[in-house]
Amino acid sequence: LHHTAKQAKNDGRFSADEWRNVSASAAYAGNAIAALWVGPAWNRAGNMTAELRHKTRSVAQASYRSWLSEARTAAIDGKSARAALASEFATVSKGLIWRTVTWAALGAVASGLEAWQLSNEIDGATSKEEKGLLIGKSVVVSGMSFVATTQLMGTGLGYWFGFAWVMSKPVIIILAILGIAYLMISMAANRYKREGLRLWLYRCTWGRGSIPEWQGDDGHFKQMQALLETLQRPSVGGRALSSGGGSTPRKHLGFWLQIQVPNALASKDVTLQTAMIQTYLFYPDELQSAKDKFYDNFLNGYWVDPKLLGQLPDGPGTKDNPADFTYTGKEQHRLWQVWINFAKDSPVLELEVKYPPGVLQRADGRGYLFRMALEWTPSEADRANNAFSGELKEKDGIVLTQQSTQPLKLTIPN
Repeated sequence: LHHTAKQAKNDGRFSADEWRNVSASAAYAGNAIAALWVGPAWNRAGNMTAELRHKTRSVAQASYRSWLSEARTAAIDGKSARAALASEFATVSKGLIWRTVTWAALGAVASGLEAWQLSNEIDGATSKEEKGLLIGKSVVVSGMSFVATTQLMGTGLGYWFGFAWVMSKPVIIILAILGIAYLMISMAANRYKREGLRLWLYRCTWGRGSIPEWQGDDGHFKQMQALLETLQRPSVGGRALSSGGGSTPRKHLGFWLQIQVPNALASKDVTLQTAMIQTYLFYPDELQSAKDKFYDNFLNGYWVDPKLLGQLPDGPGTKDNPADFTYTGKEQHRLWQVWINFAKDSPVLELEVKYPPGVLQRADGRGYLFRMALEWTPSEADRANNAFSGELKEKDGIVLTQQSTQPLKLTIPN
């Protein structure tokens, strides 16, 4: 759950897919915790038996109302011991119903949300194998949702009918089989999920999943363009800093930013477009107001050793920057590092890195778009577009596709 939530909020916003993933993970976590609460209760209830209507029954083999009615009848007949026993069984039955309903409801919600999410992921499968496995996983998760929903309804009706069957051996065996199938199919689907260079190798003309768009002379150009875009993409990372906290007011100082580009850009100009984003829960995000020439600060940095990628300082920057790192030509990348004074909390940054003509440009004219929510822990920005994605739409939630800021020219050293 923590990993899913952290991954989802890395860009400072929750998409519909991320909401479903986080909600399903939370429900699965709740279901697992509830199982620790339900299991012992069923073990205890299974060992509790008493005579009801001339038959020996366990707590769950009769309804809550049956035990309650038995307690009232025994009290009227003056059988106090029998009435006390039936009353105790009624109390245990009611508690067992509520525990099991909670557990089953969480399981139904979790598996239902995951089945919904899987129905959207199937269309985005990167191979036939992955698509087939995702369809199989969807069937398994739908089965888990059906079983959990049936348990929920059966236990809810335990006020009027016996409900021992909801945790009977056949039901437990079905759940165990579905659980094992879920784990095996998930591992196989993850194996066939391809991204970046691995996806390019699969779809190229000599790959197992070659696509028609990459056939012929025009297709060969598109194919090599996608390869270059995959290999020469930049990387962006950052870290926000603050002081105080605890008994003293917290003061937000700003953030460090790193931009790494390939050495193929040496002595060329890269265009940067940066934007601080104001996020909202129920409204579209928008550009955050900034002082005049604020974005010029992104050029007041210095070049550092590429080995320091992801290793950002623990303290704020100063007016005097260290000397630029001297590149020898052996380094595969150039790494730009800059400190930005920004006193607002929870900064969210969007950044477009656009390569010059003659190196590489996307077919849609956009640069490489990144977005990240800056926190104390150094993190890498999420890419909003890649070699295999189409043109970004308004629904994608990237503000820089709708609004723009001052373009900045950054010269890459030799």
